[in-house]
Amino acid sequence: METTADFEILKTLTHEQALQYVGKTFRLMHEGNAVLELTLDAAERLMPNRPRSKRMKRDPFSLYFLGPDQPLLPQAMYILESDDVRFNGIFLVPVGRNEDERYEYEAVFT
Repeated sequence: METTADFEILKTLTHEQALQYVGKTFRLMHEGNAVLELTLDAAERLMPNRPRSKRMKRDPFSLYFLGPDQPLLPQAMYILESDDVRFNGIFLVPVGRNEDERYEYEAVFT
């Protein structure tokens, strides 16, 4: 069941909070079923030495997920859940393959 917190966490998630999920496995959910697993590989700040604009509510950062070598997920919004957190409506973009031929995906937060 979706809750308001499921939608709100992505609006308020910070780099510091995201670090606790690095290394965790997330289930990609579709119609209530887990269809594949992604691992949060890294949470990296964007422009770490630049002062934050007063208009920005958080420092920009990216989350990098590793998925299996098949299938390639298209750029889209997904529901990812782990035992600790649910990212409902996270926008993932495929960015390539790593040295193990696993697909890499990025979610950018500004």
